[in-house]
Amino acid sequence: MKIVFWGVRGSVPTPRKDVLGYGGNTTCVQVFAGGQEFIIDAGTGIIELGHRMISEPPRGFTLLLTHLHHDHTQGFPFFRPAFSAGFGFDVYAGNFFRKSAREVIADSMSDPYFPVPLNSLASRITFKEIAFDNDHHLVEGLCDGAVDALRLFHPREGVVVYRFREGEKTLVFATDCEHYPGRDELLEPFIRNADIFVYDTMYTDEEYKKGNPPKIGWGHSTIEHGLKLASRCSVGKLICTHHDPAHSDAFLDEMFGKAREVFPETIGAYEGLALEV
Repeated sequence: MKIVFWGVRGSVPTPRKDVLGYGGNTTCVQVFAGGQEFIIDAGTGIIELGHRMISEPPRGFTLLLTHLHHDHTQGFPFFRPAFSAGFGFDVYAGNFFRKSAREVIADSMSDPYFPVPLNSLASRITFKEIAFDNDHHLVEGLCDGAVDALRLFHPREGVVVYRFREGEKTLVFATDCEHYPGRDELLEPFIRNADIFVYDTMYTDEEYKKGNPPKIGWGHSTIEHGLKLASRCSVGKLICTHHDPAHSDAFLDEMFGKAREVFPETIGAYEGLALEV
């Protein structure tokens, strides 16, 4: 399996000089697993990925959306493969949002927001819902068995955590996950012994609990909690992502340097980071 990071920032794109080391684009990663190509989320990172893909032979792939907040969908209208007849892809999202993924993306590409409507795009796009019900938060065996999906809580409607499997190897992508009672009981079995665990470490504990304002209830976790999860669940590598727009390269360097003293296999995700397992 392979994962490539194209956008690692949370909330809003951040085009400042002091963030160029890690990058300022919002969430988008590319995963190759089970002989398939996946893209997770369509933040502004998907724009540069699309430029790369359009220079390569057309192909099919799968877009997995964790949720429908703006920073995870805002790059889609500028994703060039969607405009090319040679490409075709499925878009997966949970079935628990008040609007479907198709509706949200179509809205973002309609007047007065965008000049080219979704239904005019040349590529073949199929929208599929991940069918969670009220009693089960886990759906296994998506995409020919390569992907499992876990529903967790993120204001206001929820978020999907994805696990990729190939042979004995596993990779988990868990963004926009706030830690509070009941969440870890669902997440920990899902990530246990994962070779790569990608986690939302947007805040420090200090910012989360005592910031101005505190960030409790905002839907994101902390570097300290990510380290606890990685240690408790015996993951191979902890990859920290969804960086706060206010955090400069220097701030993140210091934060991840301290984190490696606790869990040596910690990496702060940056645009262009590629890992294989």
